Parts: sequence; structure tokens; C-alpha cells
Amino acid sequence: QGRATFWRSEEMNFGRIIRILRRHHGITQIELSKKAGISQGALSKIERGELDLTIESMINIFYVFNNWKGSRK
Repeated sequence: QGRATFWRSEEMNFGRIIRILRRHHGITQIELSKKAGISQGALSKIERGELDLTIESMINIFYVFNNWKGSRK
């Protein structure tokens, strides 16, 4: 409410893309949510397409992926 959303997660499948990238990088939901500044519950809902992805959240999540130095599984 009052927060700008980019697109609904299920419409553009951003949640699915985030889950694929997270698993590709070997990042847990807890690690990604802490680094992106969102709750683990919110990230879980975003990945399932149950929560709108804000522009701010999208930028933070993809910034983490772009700068992740962890090992890939």
C-alpha cells in the first residue's frame, strides 16, 4: 500500500528467477534475505509469487547476486 511495485511476481516470474539464481549461487533464503534487507518470510513469498516485488527489493536482491563472493554449488 503506497509502495511502488515493479510487476507482480507471478506475472513476470521474478520469484522463479530469484529462486533459480539463489540456488545457482548456493545462497540460502536466510543469507539472501539478510543481505538484501528483507525478511526470510517475504523472500519465500516472493519466490512463490505470493508477494509483490518492489523495485527496491528487486534492486537489492540482484545487487546481492551481482556481488556474491560465495562458492557455487
